[in-house]
Amino acid sequence: MGSFYNSYSEGSYYWGIVVLVFKVTLVVLNAVLETSQIFKGIILIMIIHLYFYFLNRRAPDTFKHLYWADKTCCAAFMITLTFSLIRLSTENNDIKYACSILILVTNSVVGTYLVLNGAWLYIVKIHEFIKKIKEKRQLHQIKSETLEALEMYHVHNRSHIDKHGRRRAICIEFPER
Repeated sequence: MGSFYNSYSEGSYYWGIVVLVFKVTLVVLNAVLETSQIFKGIILIMIIHLYFYFLNRRAPDTFKHLYWADKTCCAAFMITLTFSLIRLSTENNDIKYACSILILVTNSVVGTYLVLNGAWLYIVKIHEFIKKIKEKRQLHQIKSETLEALEMYHVHNRSHIDKHGRRRAICIEFPER
């Protein structure tokens, strides 16, 4: 159940359920309504507008890129449905062709935006992974140098106990980092 609210801001813990209801409503109405395509399209646009209204009232995502992706997808849904309704309501082939081109351009732009954001997320994750590997290698090198320096110290200073039976301090030189 945590996946419904973990990725949203504290004030919008309920947003996962809103998204779920939105998606289920779209699918159910599209499957159940046995009316003309134009009427279905108008109902779907109204539902998307309602979702878009609530989305704009308060940004539910903790990450602005997710919020903008959600807004962009909603706008693309509305534009696509609007041009689809225009295509269905006209007999003019030039207008139908223009609407098809505009639908293609809209979805291409949004798809490109989403792919670039997804690629950016993967690039950031790969960068973090490489940084962790470098840090582990550096830590391993420091441990190896420390152990080697300690071994050399003990080889050259066999007795590190003073005349009172106390251990003497160890002083080892390390290279600057």
